[in-house]
Amino acid sequence: MKCVLHIGTAKTATTLLQKWLYSNRDGLAQKGIYLPETIGKPNNRSLAGAFQTRFDIWAKRRNIETIEQLQKYSELIRENFSEEIRNVSDEYDICLISSEQLHSRLTDDKPVARLSDFLKTIFDHVTVICYFRPQFDLAISVYSMKLKAREDLSLSQTLANITPEIRRYNHLAAANRWSSVFGVENCKFRLYDRDVFYGRDIRKDLLKCIAPDLDDDGLDMTVKQANVSLKGLEAAAYLAINRSLPWGKEFGDGNFKLNKQAKKRLSQIPSLLQGGLLLENGDHISESFESTNKVLLEKYFSGADVFVPKQDPKVKALVFTRHEVKSIIGDIIAALSPLLHSTARLDAVAAAEVRDVTVAIASDAVASSAKLDDEAPVITQQEVEALIGDIIATLSPLFRNSKTIDTTAAEILREVTGVIKVDSALSLRNALSLVLLAQMLSPNDDIITETRAAIEMQLKMDAAN
Repeated sequence: MKCVLHIGTAKTATTLLQKWLYSNRDGLAQKGIYLPETIGKPNNRSLAGAFQTRFDIWAKRRNIETIEQLQKYSELIRENFSEEIRNVSDEYDICLISSEQLHSRLTDDKPVARLSDFLKTIFDHVTVICYFRPQFDLAISVYSMKLKAREDLSLSQTLANITPEIRRYNHLAAANRWSSVFGVENCKFRLYDRDVFYGRDIRKDLLKCIAPDLDDDGLDMTVKQANVSLKGLEAAAYLAINRSLPWGKEFGDGNFKLNKQAKKRLSQIPSLLQGGLLLENGDHISESFESTNKVLLEKYFSGADVFVPKQDPKVKALVFTRHEVKSIIGDIIAALSPLLHSTARLDAVAAAEVRDVTVAIASDAVASSAKLDDEAPVITQQEVEALIGDIIATLSPLFRNSKTIDTTAAEILREVTGVIKVDSALSLRNALSLVLLAQMLSPNDDIITETRAAIEMQLKMDAAN
């Protein structure tokens, strides 16, 4: 039985491929392809874990804290996998293993060599398949993935730190490492480029890499792409959420759930699915990797000069009308308003007034800060992204259960209340609802207390008249 080892790299449609492969497990079995059970599925991540030496989230989730525990667990993985292959080796021609962590976790020659030695004990032959993506495109995709987690740096800040010394991005080092262990004749390195994929489909391309006569007849090709990168406005919203609701080791996990809830709601806003990710220093990445990529292409791709980013480092910024921007603001507020703080100390009507009035005032205040006047013909994408950051920063302290609710929120509400008192479009009762919320957040604030007393006095006088 032969083994095909698909090692990624990350952000080359690996999630799509793995999901598609296992959704077609029976169909592939009829073609002589076996997909393993004991090393994780659809990502065969545990095989990389059995040879890695670092403690990452994979180890943490398995309560692995020491080298001894890691070695013991790794041995168990290898034993179970060996037994699995022995039981099916007479029924199938090829065992297909797919995990991008084989590339990202086995970053030295020694663990790759140990993996090779192990596979040779259970397979007759091993072929390595790896797709390489231009570093700029890879960086954009990785940044998008990190925004979905907790990244709080801008794209420009992130890209400034990417150099050939970072192993994730040094394709030449990876190609050298795997080919030196498995043999260059046993490695099929491919460019991640739809224009060169067989049938312009990476799934069909992978099948042809596995075996030239392998096709997709009888396989379900309806599985959709996973982990789609964020659009420009969507990325700006996610960045604002991460900055307003940070979580992680240094912050604690108090905001984790709220962070995810907010992003889930933002992901359902069609008006945010616009624009590319804007930056000023994108060219430096291709320049930084020019020499190593040249060697990569000469050594493994017959000198083909096609390793260029598919995404333009100088994405053209969109422009928006005043009406479009106000619509975007309204969509964001409508999506996030269910998360706004409410309390049992307010009755249902008052709580609803707090939410509705706060949303209305926040919208008007932030729109005003962006100078959305009738004379402005267009607003640039950069200005809209800044506006998105402002509106989320304004709303997030008011989210229920947010760990960022503090005196700043009380100050915001106090100032808003002052505006309401002189705004004929809003009532004093609306102002009272807001100042009650402000007082809950900062019960000892003298100005809030005085403002509440003045409003209540005015309401009594109005009632008497």
